[in-house]
Amino acid sequence: ASPINLVLMLALIVAMFHHMELGLQVVIEDYVHGLAQKIAIIVMACLSYAAMAVGLYALIRLAL
Repeated sequence: ASPINLVLMLALIVAMFHHMELGLQVVIEDYVHGLAQKIAIIVMACLSYAAMAVGLYALIRLAL
């Protein structure tokens, strides 16, 4: 496998989860209010970064 494919796939995973985080943040801001909104945004961001880390780890494990 070419290293360029790995780099492109890593960039895709980062962009995909960042896009997901931004979209879910807008939904939360529209439909959740008060303290629950802040908590939901923090939890969603943590889960998004955790899922991104798992995806990156899995891809790196496959490549090596």
